[in-house]
Amino acid sequence: MTTVDMREPSATNNDLGLDGIGFFQPVPTCVRVFGLPKGQPRARAFARNGIVRMYDPATAEGWKAAIADAMRKHIPSVPYECPMRLDIRFIMPRPKAHFRTGKHSNELRQDAPAWYSSAPDRDNLDKATLDALTQMGFWKDDALACAGYITKRYCESGQRPGAWLRFCHIVYEPTAQMK
Repeated sequence: MTTVDMREPSATNNDLGLDGIGFFQPVPTCVRVFGLPKGQPRARAFARNGIVRMYDPATAEGWKAAIADAMRKHIPSVPYECPMRLDIRFIMPRPKAHFRTGKHSNELRQDAPAWYSSAPDRDNLDKATLDALTQMGFWKDDALACAGYITKRYCESGQRPGAWLRFCHIVYEPTAQMK
C-alpha cells in the first residue's frame, strides 16, 4: 500500500509519487481554499402540469464561490485545453465529540480519527470543485482532469476547513505501458 502525505502539498514530481508515470509541467501550483467543502448535489426533477423539469439544487454554491475567490489569480487568459493533474485535499471541520471535556476542551481526544469518512462523498466534493473550475474558465472541460489524488481529512489543531488544490498540466506521457 502506498502512503500519500497530503499535509502542505509540495511541488515536485517525486513528492507527488509520479516517478515513472509521466512528466508534469510547469511545477505544480498549490492553492488554499477556505470554507466548508460541500458536495455537488444530484440533479432533481419535478413535474408540474404534466411537464417534467430538471434542476440542480444550489447547496454547493457557497463552496464554489470560495473556490472562485481563491483561484482568481490562477485563471489563465485562455482556458486550458490539455490533460491536467489535480490533487485535492479536503479539510473538514471536527465535531465536538472529537475533543476532550472540562479544562482540556480545546484538546483532541486520543481516539479522534484523522480521516473524514462521512458524507459528503469524495466524488461529490470533487465534482463540485471541478464544476467551479469549469464555470470560471480554468479549463475548457473538467474531463481534462485525468490524474490526481483526492483525500478527506479532519482539521488539525488550529487549521480552518477548506481544501488544498494542487494542479499542473501533463506535457509528456511515457510510451511504456503501465501494468
